[in-house]
Amino acid sequence: MAHVRSQIRAAAKAALAGGTVPASRIFRNRAKPITDDDLPAWRIFTPQELSQPLEIGSPRPMERVVRLTMEAAARGAGCEDALDALAVEAETRMAADLTLGGLAHVLHLAATEIEVSGEGRSAIGRLQLTFDVTTTTTDQDPETVL
Repeated sequence: MAHVRSQIRAAAKAALAGGTVPASRIFRNRAKPITDDDLPAWRIFTPQELSQPLEIGSPRPMERVVRLTMEAAARGAGCEDALDALAVEAETRMAADLTLGGLAHVLHLAATEIEVSGEGRSAIGRLQLTFDVTTTTTDQDPETVL
């Protein structure tokens, strides 16, 4: 098994698979360089987690709010519209299973950011969808969801 954050990233990738962007262009690593040949593409990462114990004792159940970021990139004159279409697809697919296969107690879209730079064919755009994923593990077993 893997840390719950890794499981959440895998579930998000599975949710996007079969959509407009082929699975070979959905990366679970933000350090992966994306080339023009990869576009459009998704990167999925978990840059932050806020945790707190729910009880005193040992082992303690821990509520974890994992920030799941799904970042898309597209190129060309219509890249902003392309990014919006990818957002519709991702939001719809994530909403289809608000538990991410049993990993989440609560999942919701918390923020959306869009950036476009350049003009015409050279324009490149980036979309970030940030979901808050609330889950519970114990402090002694961050791999198993309660």
